Amino acid sequence: MNLPMQLRHKVQIQERSASTDDFGQPLESWNTIASPWADIRNLNGLETVKGGADTSVVRASIRIRYRTGLSAAMRVVH
Repeated sequence: MNLPMQLRHKVQIQERSASTDDFGQPLESWNTIASPWADIRNLNGLETVKGGADTSVVRASIRIRYRTGLSAAMRVVH
């Protein structure tokens, strides 16, 4: 069953930019390239203990309107 998209969540699409500081050390930062509305659906979740620390993983599907210029190297922040 396909439910209609409900673009209720504002997200940021970011791309990585690499540069160096004054001492030549690499700096990594993320630049926001777009802030579209999105439909976010949680698919499943999992909580485990790894190395004595609680770990939580949530898988979600994030859908936005069609947009060119996106790649798998980018990230979405909500």
